Amino acid sequence: MPYAALHCHSFYSMLDSTLPPELIAEAAHASGMSAVAITDRDTVAGAVLFYKKARSLGLHPVIGSEVTLPDKSSLVLLVENQRGYSNLCQLLTAGVNAETLGQFQEGLICLAGPRSAPAQALRGNRPVDQPLRQLLDIYGRNLALEISPHNEDDLRIARLFSDLSRKHRIALTTSVDVHYANPDERLRYDILQSMRTLTLLNQGHAEKLPPGRHHWHTEEDITRYFGALPQAIENTVRIAERCRFDFELGDIRFPKFPCDQPVALLRSKLERGLLRRYGAEPEAQVHERLEREMAIIEDVGYAEYFLVFADIVEWCATKNIATLARGSAAGSLVCYLLGISNVCPFRFGLCFERFLNRERMQFAKLADIDLDLPWDRRDEVIQYVFERYGREHVAMIGAVHTFQGRSAVADIAKVYGIPEREVRRFTAHLPWHSGDTAEAARQTPECRDLPLDQEPYKTVLAMAGSFDGIPRHFSMHPCGLVISGDRITDRIPLFESAKGLMTTHYAMDDVEELGLLKLDLLGQAGLTVLHDTLVNMEENGQPKPDLEGLDWTDGETWEAIATGKARGVFHIESPAMTSLLVMTNCRDIDCLTAVESIIRPGAANEGKKRAYARRHQGLEPVTYAHPSLEPLLHDTYGLMAFEEHILLVANGFAGMPWGRADLLRRALVKNKDRERIESLGREFREAAQALGRTAEETERVWELLHDFAGYMFNKAHSAAYAVEAFTGAWLKTRYPVEFLAAVLSSRRGFYSPLLYVMEALRNGAKFLLPDLHLSDPHRFLVKDNTIRLPIDQVRGLGSAALDRITGRRPFEDIGDFFRAVKPNRAEWLSLLKAGALDVFQEPRGRIFWRLQRLEASSQVDRKPMIEPDLPESFDATPESRARWEHETLGFPVSIHPLDYFAPGLNWDRFQSASELAAHQHSLYGKEVRAAGLVVADRHHPTENGTMKFLTLADWTGFVEVSLFAQVYRNYGHLTVQPVVAVEATMDPFDNRKGFALNGQRVLRPETVQTRIVAGVPGRRPNGS
Repeated sequence: MPYAALHCHSFYSMLDSTLPPELIAEAAHASGMSAVAITDRDTVAGAVLFYKKARSLGLHPVIGSEVTLPDKSSLVLLVENQRGYSNLCQLLTAGVNAETLGQFQEGLICLAGPRSAPAQALRGNRPVDQPLRQLLDIYGRNLALEISPHNEDDLRIARLFSDLSRKHRIALTTSVDVHYANPDERLRYDILQSMRTLTLLNQGHAEKLPPGRHHWHTEEDITRYFGALPQAIENTVRIAERCRFDFELGDIRFPKFPCDQPVALLRSKLERGLLRRYGAEPEAQVHERLEREMAIIEDVGYAEYFLVFADIVEWCATKNIATLARGSAAGSLVCYLLGISNVCPFRFGLCFERFLNRERMQFAKLADIDLDLPWDRRDEVIQYVFERYGREHVAMIGAVHTFQGRSAVADIAKVYGIPEREVRRFTAHLPWHSGDTAEAARQTPECRDLPLDQEPYKTVLAMAGSFDGIPRHFSMHPCGLVISGDRITDRIPLFESAKGLMTTHYAMDDVEELGLLKLDLLGQAGLTVLHDTLVNMEENGQPKPDLEGLDWTDGETWEAIATGKARGVFHIESPAMTSLLVMTNCRDIDCLTAVESIIRPGAANEGKKRAYARRHQGLEPVTYAHPSLEPLLHDTYGLMAFEEHILLVANGFAGMPWGRADLLRRALVKNKDRERIESLGREFREAAQALGRTAEETERVWELLHDFAGYMFNKAHSAAYAVEAFTGAWLKTRYPVEFLAAVLSSRRGFYSPLLYVMEALRNGAKFLLPDLHLSDPHRFLVKDNTIRLPIDQVRGLGSAALDRITGRRPFEDIGDFFRAVKPNRAEWLSLLKAGALDVFQEPRGRIFWRLQRLEASSQVDRKPMIEPDLPESFDATPESRARWEHETLGFPVSIHPLDYFAPGLNWDRFQSASELAAHQHSLYGKEVRAAGLVVADRHHPTENGTMKFLTLADWTGFVEVSLFAQVYRNYGHLTVQPVVAVEATMDPFDNRKGFALNGQRVLRPETVQTRIVAGVPGRRPNGS
């Protein structure tokens, strides 16, 4: 008899299922069902993915949710129609209780199963009439009793439900509460539900499903249990047939801007922008491009979207909040005239069609505008958007964090009872890896000493790979929000995030599928650093420069960029970027724009980084795959560097329409669907053939496109970031201490704070410990080249204690501090170790005992301690102070980090970073020996195995070291030391302006007795 599974959980039932939404549809199809439901617990987060897969398989998808009531009972609610879907969204948003069930019942079919209130009453031998009557009053004929064969207890409830069905004339149906695919999956499921309930694997918990048959059941399986109740089985199909709801995917809903004539208002703003940007008489090309862009904007209905962003930018200007448009929208003249973008599309040759074209809209590919904001001001802007457009129309976009390698190992280990400290030790050196975690760990030299083959670690590692991709928790997307013209909860349920902002259950791609256009408001630390540098300068009496009017030909700035001295400058400070800037001898804004994209995975394929560097400097000839590409790729020397190059080549060489070319761009950038790429490749070849291109020419150009697959920037995005990076480099070359203090305040640089501390020390700065009275709560303060640490740099200090410190200071003495701040033991001990309490001008030992006594006397259940005689000499040694600073602040302050991490090391035995740079031409191809503090490292997979890159810092600067696969396998376990020495071959860059150290051996620096090459020793600079 026909059967439809109406109670299936995907892994969006957070930590309550192992099944991807698509797998539910595939299982139903393989079982010969005509319909199937997804009923995730208290969410519909997986519904769109499930719906699309079911439709593609010819199945009838039923959307629903299993909702949890305050008494921990649950009901399955299935969506009957559009009204029912809207009510389910509003119910999940409002929270489920008896009142909201009644308020949002229309259009929903309710299945009361083994976890419902009536079943709970039966298990507790309580009267069942009242909970059953409550459900009948709410749902009437839309109520059905659900019977399930999970275990003997549920079968007993099934028999009682069958009696109640006849007695009260309530429909009876059957289903299995599916949480995993087959019985063999039960262990994985039990691990998940142990994570959810914070229990050990074999530890009981009221919210854990008891042992039973919660795997996928076919029609034959269900008939085996309930064949005597054919009506119940047949009712599953009847219920599914009543559920006729369909998503309106691709139906675009633009935000509403509060005005009567949005196009007229937009044109009025553009006229003012024309005058501001280009003067009273703009060139003809400006007017022509503006009309071309506006024709498309009006045609596709984007006017209000532009007005929304213009309004946000205008409001930010009134609050002195910097903005930076990124992404393809930055190439729009309209954005430039509105002040959304500050990159002139004519100066940088930017392509509007990458952002918006008519064909793109035909394929429902929404174009959006991305806006960067200072990370510490972003929340203000978001609050403005919520208030401006109303909380019923605005929501943050949800995000799903999934298990990946190390996180899976850590959480599974806790379920197996491994103590948290041991878990941290075990996972500290595990690779960030997806797939076979056990094998990845065995291939990682740093894991050589871990007990990989001992239980329970062996089982934990074996299980971890199977958890990859399973959602771990919901959160907010880092930058996305949506504005809907309609009430947003009619289409999407919301939850309240940790920040108190309403957030969509659906992730970004699903939100777009549902037709809501997103706004990307990204908090970016680079903008904060620029602002805070100016604040530091102002506080030190330095004149404020006009950052928007900087000279892009400034030689001092380009010298820093081209010689790898831009660490701390956002977008160009990573080791790979630093090396590429030296390789290209980057000394102009157009080169920097290209380099911003060329370093990305897609653009960097097939050696294009080196090819660009060589062609840019005239070290190899410029060639084009076809003459038609010369005007398209002239600026990048015949190489594809930007996303829009895909559009330009597909259109310019093959004549593909913009919309189809854009689909090819999206497929190549995502680089996941090989079948899709090949399908569009055939379309490309057919279009090229129609244009008269030969097969040989077409294959040559297609290879150019195909090799470009992967993530990359569009040119507008690169140009915006290049301008910002130049601005940061300009500030760093002139005000290095103020700039690096701002980087430290941001706490969001590429490197750990230790690198920026060492860079500041190298630039003449000195550091002071946090001071309870003088330190800023959050900022690293600068005065006369001295940087004082903020109070919140002290680890373990809670926000409440920090607020009380800043609200009540100055303090008369240690007792006044203790009574006003009320710190717990961990907090006052951290402040003491960090030196923040030195302000009371007493030895730390005396302060320690005073706080001990104050703490004891404040606890009413303990007798006050009697203060002993405290010797004045009881205080920390210099070594203890440095160790405490490292522990509480993240780095030592009272002594140089190199003296702390490598005490007594004879640096004369190594070639310093400055020596290697100064004498590189005489050292090319020779073996050198260097040492330094490891301030950054990264792994990179190759055909021969994983290799590792190290950034080492010594007294004079930084060097980059590459450990190729065999060397890494032999010596990688030594790279976990704070300070390492390497013997390496110096390989020159093609332009002979820089080099890479090709590591041959890694050494413990204290074991090195002699230098390899004579030269300037690696000792500290005078005065250090």
